[in-house]
Amino acid sequence: MRNPSVLLVASLFLAMASAGPATAIGDPELVLDAPELAILGKVATFTGRLHDGGVGLAFQQVDLHVDGVRVMSRFTDLGGRYTFYWMPNERGVLTVHTAVLALTGYPLESDRAEVFVAAPPSPPREVVVYPGALEVDVEVSWLAPHDDGGLPVDEYHVERVDVATGTRTLVAKTGMTRVPDALGWNRSYRHEVVAVNAAGASESGRVDHTTPLPPPPLAVEDLATSGDTRHRIVTVSWSPPDMDPRVPVDRYHVHRSVEDGPFVPLGMTTSSPWLDEVEWDVDYHYHVVAENEGGMGDPTLPIGALLPLPGPPGLVENIAVSGDRVTAEVTVAWEPPLDDGGADVTGYVVERSDNGSAWSPLASVGPEAVLTDPVLYDVDYTYRIQVVTEAQVGEWNTSTNVTIPTPVPPSPPVDLHFKGRMTADTIDLVWSPPADDGGLPIEGYRVYSSPDGLDPWTFGRETTGTTEPFAGEWNSTYHYRVTAVTRDHEGAPADLSFTVPARSELVVDLLGLEADEYRVCDSTESRCSGWRPIGREASIAWDEFVVQVSHTVTFWNGTWDSGVEGGSVDDVVGEVKICEDGASSCSQVCAGCSDLPVVYDRATVGPDEVVADADGIVTRVSSFPLSWPYGVYCVTTDFYFMAGSGTDLFTQWWYAGTRLCR
Repeated sequence: MRNPSVLLVASLFLAMASAGPATAIGDPELVLDAPELAILGKVATFTGRLHDGGVGLAFQQVDLHVDGVRVMSRFTDLGGRYTFYWMPNERGVLTVHTAVLALTGYPLESDRAEVFVAAPPSPPREVVVYPGALEVDVEVSWLAPHDDGGLPVDEYHVERVDVATGTRTLVAKTGMTRVPDALGWNRSYRHEVVAVNAAGASESGRVDHTTPLPPPPLAVEDLATSGDTRHRIVTVSWSPPDMDPRVPVDRYHVHRSVEDGPFVPLGMTTSSPWLDEVEWDVDYHYHVVAENEGGMGDPTLPIGALLPLPGPPGLVENIAVSGDRVTAEVTVAWEPPLDDGGADVTGYVVERSDNGSAWSPLASVGPEAVLTDPVLYDVDYTYRIQVVTEAQVGEWNTSTNVTIPTPVPPSPPVDLHFKGRMTADTIDLVWSPPADDGGLPIEGYRVYSSPDGLDPWTFGRETTGTTEPFAGEWNSTYHYRVTAVTRDHEGAPADLSFTVPARSELVVDLLGLEADEYRVCDSTESRCSGWRPIGREASIAWDEFVVQVSHTVTFWNGTWDSGVEGGSVDDVVGEVKICEDGASSCSQVCAGCSDLPVVYDRATVGPDEVVADADGIVTRVSSFPLSWPYGVYCVTTDFYFMAGSGTDLFTQWWYAGTRLCR
């Protein structure tokens, strides 16, 4: 056979010759990385690497040996790495190494390593529960495991299991073999203890335990009563029993005795206080008993309570009586007493006397303190009122007298007159309500007419307003009568006789400075398309509501009577005011007729709009559309002028007026 060493050396020599200059080649090496501790029955991991020393020994089969026995084989990867997963099946110290088989010319073995194989401990022994002074305070005790698994026990884990619910609670992690635990009353538990070392946890050692019912509670402390006389409430209060707080109190039973009779249960509550509704002037006694699952505790010594009867209330305040002639009812109102005696007011008793007769019960009313009483006219009524509380009744308080007189016919309507639109066929008859309605609301008016103002009068119609239109003719006389009507009566009449004049006229009276031209437009349109010249004084007949008046007024710009020459008109102000014919003054807009609209308000013309000709004449044209109301009115048009010159500007008002009536 060929010597493998010779073949390897030859191959290396050829590789070196073909590669050029010689390079150093190292020795192959097999390395093992083994754990120091392995767990019995669990997989342990061994890793390593084959270093080929540069001679190309990759993909070689590596064997794992335990205590000199080959247990498994693996091939290395491209980098020469290998991994073994091996489960030890016996405890103790094992010697392991790896070896490369059939390595041409170089059989290799790794260094040997010692692996300690351990196991979790056995369960703790003799787990016992010892009750304390209070039987829900226990101590769990146990002994160490028989077998620690080859490693020392690091700690014990103690868990409590509620058998009824399956709830698990970690009690402690400890290095001791005894731990305290607080349990609940009347419950079944299981305590489980587990020993833990570096290899893992043991099976649990267990013990079952049932706690008893709690002892009955002691008597409650600090029993006391307090009273709310107004609301008839006794408050019973107490403190929990003076005992270990771990002994529960589930509920309290409250018992009551009336006038030294036997105690009877009132009810149960989980906490203090207890509110008891009682009667006045009755002797009550109370005791309280605490209870838990273990039974009833001792009753307390009884404690008494008595609420005195409140005193009588005072008199009602501020009785007011008023009569309504329309509904024939008297309203009686009052205010509650200043002193209710210590008890709530529940209502009032009202009695009535008619024309001084004996008192008779009228009504019992609630706390609203008002009463409406249907009565007869012309009867004198007196009322008295008594306060009623939950405890007592008060004294009577008497009202003043009240009488509702029988309604009478209303007086005649006031200011009966006519307002004409100055057309050929329409006249408005106008009046105001009567000064005295006779005690009843005015429901309407009746209008009568007569051809000669004498009986008989002919009924025309009934209306609820105060204006009635009638058809009429120019230059004719009419006679009318108007009466007011209530629910029960028709009042005395108001008479009016009047003559419709001939067609009404517009009188134009232009006062003040001279004007070049005066024009008028009879059109009812907002813009006039045909102005008609008129003289300084003219009479114009028309039947429409809207008239437009245009003024072309020339002002001379020269020497004012202030003596300053060369002055100029700096401002022209035009203002139109409207008032009734015969008004004392038109100095205010709508003076004497505040219900009329402002037809035209102040308009200011600046200097740039006032242009003087060569002779210093300034012309200003103003057009004012006037919407005329009913009746005879006058419109006053006023112009004012402000003059000034240079730095010596001064103000002087000049006046020109126009008065238009229709």
